[in-house]
Amino acid sequence: MSFRCVIITQYTKEKPGQLIEQISPLRFATEKEARNFGKRMFEPPQTVESWDVETTIEPANYSYKKGKLSEIP
Repeated sequence: MSFRCVIITQYTKEKPGQLIEQISPLRFATEKEARNFGKRMFEPPQTVESWDVETTIEPANYSYKKGKLSEIP
């Protein structure tokens, strides 16, 4: 089990004003890591309308600790 960010954006050239859901391919071992990464990347939002963290059955493939993103081999 792992955790990943789900990002909702509003601004696209193809569909202006329509909300688009994007699921991050980065999966973290803990919800805390995923939330810390999301806060660093998506707050304050620019084109991001909202974001949250969800659980996934896939194994973690990234770590985010002490402000550093690292791929898990």
